[in-house]
Amino acid sequence: MLPAVVRALRERLPGLELTTRSVPIGELVTGLREGRFHGAFTRPPLVPDLATRTVVTEPVCAVLPEGHRLAGRSSLVLADLAGDDWVLTPRESWPPWHAKYDQEFVAAGYAPRVVQRAGDAASLLGLVAAGVGVTRLARSAISIRRSGVVFVPLAGERAETVLAWHPERPSAALLAVADDLGTSPDLAGGG
Repeated sequence: MLPAVVRALRERLPGLELTTRSVPIGELVTGLREGRFHGAFTRPPLVPDLATRTVVTEPVCAVLPEGHRLAGRSSLVLADLAGDDWVLTPRESWPPWHAKYDQEFVAAGYAPRVVQRAGDAASLLGLVAAGVGVTRLARSAISIRRSGVVFVPLAGERAETVLAWHPERPSAALLAVADDLGTSPDLAGGG
């Protein structure tokens, strides 16, 4: 998604100085609150004091190692993976995400057996490819790694990407971007 957004920004606002970087979610929220960042693309839930606009909605997938017993299925539900080892991000990386995940696992009837944690999607995908466990990620993560893993949609599960900003410090460029992105594309079929 980011290349298309950057291209559109450069076309619409050619004088805009745009700096991008990847930061942990806690640092991102702090940066927005303190005014170090004008805007950020991330996934909810965030915190109530930030403004957001949905940019993309896409399927969530179970990410399985090639050869996994369920790799050939066209879709799964979270309960199908109750007996598997899991690799997830560290709980402290963003407690609101993990509180939401905990609720979803409880609704599926189990607590995941987490055997290893990794701080980013690329590392999680590497662990899955190595057969350490399974995970779940938004479908767009397939662009990070296509070998050694299989993405199987989780029925009814969707992930949003939002543009977030501090409502007391919106820049004119950010509001223009938010308006342009207001028609939320749906990545239902795509990778």
